[in-house]
Amino acid sequence: MKKWYFFLAVLAFTWNCESMVFAQRTCGTMERWQQKVEQNPKLAKVRQWNDQRAATALQHNTHTPTRDLYTIPVVVHVLWNTNAENISDAQVLSQIEVLNADFALLNADTVNIPQAFKTIASATDFQFCMAQQDPEGNPSNGIHRVQTTTTTFGGNDQIKSAATGGADAWDPTRYFNIWVGDLGFGLLGYAQFPDDPNEDTYGVVINYTAFGDMGTAQAPFGLGRTASHEIGHCFGLYHIWGDDGGACSGSDQVTDTPNQGDATSGCGTFPELDNCTTTGNGIMFMNYMDYSDDDCLNMFTRLQAQRMTNMFEQYWSILAQSTACSSPIVYAQDAGVDKIWSPEGNACETTIYPTIRLKNFGSEPLTSVLVKYTIDNGTPLSFAWTGNLAAEATTDVVLPETTVTIGTHTIRAYTELPNNIADPNNINDDWEIDFQIIDATPVSVPLLQGIETVAFPSNGWEVANPDGGITWERTTAAKKTGNASVYINNYDYDTAGNADSGVYDDFISPPIDLTSLQGATLDFQVAYASYTAAGTAGNTWDTLQVWLQPTCGGEPVLLYNKYSSDLATANNTTNVFTPTASQWRMETIELQPYTNLGNVRVVFRNRSHFENNLYIDDINIHAWAVGNNTVAAPKPYLHIAPNPFDQSTQIHCYAPTTSDIRITIYDAVGKQVWEQVQKQHNGSYDYTLTDQQLPSVGVYVAQIHIGNVVFSQKIVKQ
Repeated sequence: MKKWYFFLAVLAFTWNCESMVFAQRTCGTMERWQQKVEQNPKLAKVRQWNDQRAATALQHNTHTPTRDLYTIPVVVHVLWNTNAENISDAQVLSQIEVLNADFALLNADTVNIPQAFKTIASATDFQFCMAQQDPEGNPSNGIHRVQTTTTTFGGNDQIKSAATGGADAWDPTRYFNIWVGDLGFGLLGYAQFPDDPNEDTYGVVINYTAFGDMGTAQAPFGLGRTASHEIGHCFGLYHIWGDDGGACSGSDQVTDTPNQGDATSGCGTFPELDNCTTTGNGIMFMNYMDYSDDDCLNMFTRLQAQRMTNMFEQYWSILAQSTACSSPIVYAQDAGVDKIWSPEGNACETTIYPTIRLKNFGSEPLTSVLVKYTIDNGTPLSFAWTGNLAAEATTDVVLPETTVTIGTHTIRAYTELPNNIADPNNINDDWEIDFQIIDATPVSVPLLQGIETVAFPSNGWEVANPDGGITWERTTAAKKTGNASVYINNYDYDTAGNADSGVYDDFISPPIDLTSLQGATLDFQVAYASYTAAGTAGNTWDTLQVWLQPTCGGEPVLLYNKYSSDLATANNTTNVFTPTASQWRMETIELQPYTNLGNVRVVFRNRSHFENNLYIDDINIHAWAVGNNTVAAPKPYLHIAPNPFDQSTQIHCYAPTTSDIRITIYDAVGKQVWEQVQKQHNGSYDYTLTDQQLPSVGVYVAQIHIGNVVFSQKIVKQ
């Protein structure tokens, strides 16, 4: 079963987190990994292959601790809700000192290593330094403090995202990210393995009561060894007992650690024997990858050190090339473009007025600078800015207009001659983004798309493929009618590392104009089966969404959001899903509430979570009332206002016939957070949604079922 709350044993205890004393080390690394495997079972085979390759590498090289060290730049994100959680700079620095001693075998307690194990105790090839500059090149001490309303994070990566009360990682190719906060549930920390496909969350998470060796650090885990343990995982090490629950069949993938039955607690006495090693020197309970108390842990082995080096060189050697531990050079005269505000995204006007954010990176006031920009590497246009901009200050600048053609373009803006001298630092000068000018000429309604044309996409339809990987394509292997359908191969779309947000791909209609329509309907056929059994707790599912995107810019509206059993038209299967003629379902979405949006495009969005294939056919957008024509029959209706809201908002809907009305609210990652059902209602129905139902600020999706009709709309709680 997929579970988010995987520390059930420790939940048998009750404690106050401010004064809690941990009795047993709890590392959530393997549990977090198992969650990902359960969400995407194919990951297990990838990991097995990686371990086989790592084992082969260990057989063919010898560890040489005298080689040049890898220096790892560290940023520590301190997430605090109470003052106690806002640990001091000194406590953060004490952890770095512990890491450098432990990984260099310079820790004072090496004297406690038993003589039998001293011959294989080893320094590693790693040392750690606090970052001296942030991702924008500004001076930093490597400590990033974020006050949060979240009281407890747990082990599900919420601490790694600003959207869920945590902090986004700094560029993991330049910084080793450490998150420190209140994890609750008795959890000391967890890590991400180096071959995990989601690079954006690479790093370790440590409880604020187990970080460093001073301040809030509490015995028996108050000497900083939790970070040494978790970073061992980050560099490819497993628990020394092989996570086999005492079966003696598991392996930590290195051969110079004794076979061990299960995790050790407290501090053993050498020789410590167990059911797997019953004679001789016993188990290596003092190894950092065991669960002994902090004052008992004191060593890595030679092959553990070598495995860490091998894994680091294979997956994260780019970190050692980072210059983030070097103090940034601050020049007296230094300017650059900090952002391009517009054009951005989609627009319709071919005449553009680029707007940038100019920043003074220098130590002296900026009084003049030459700003240039190019479209598609064409001839630069220039603007001579003058003013008085203090050090580190920014200002928005509108650049000269130009005309572009319909299509996708790249705009690059950059600066020259700050205060009329040659810019001594070109790294921060420029900014580049893509934008698209759309032909907003609407097509007539009805709009029919049966995917019958061999050329794909056809007739003004488009495919958006942000990651350049698997995306929507035409197939003749399945169809509801005709000869073909459009599908996306989620079965092979390995997005396991992005399970919290999902990689998306869009199939986008030509523009249609809803202004002259009193009402319109979108119909389409869908076929889908998941890989994982419906109802599996904690799973992250492929999701089909349908959006209305204003053609010339503006906030999109979510019409439809289905996944798991709601989306499925057939039972789950571990084989590649290819639907039969009977495994399709027609979906109908009323567009009446959205006629005020005017010129829009319909977006079919697949958010892949490595489950199974999704098919769409027979897309039909048709009007049921045009212009001033009388509507033949009343239709279901939905309106939500105010939106965004602070304390409350009104949901107003209309059921033309006696129907059940079900209002369901989902959070930004698709988790249901609230539901209200009104049985057998006819006519108008109003419900006041308050901040008690949605206590956290953020973006939600309201899905309203009126009989067989489904409306979906984004709600923003401020």
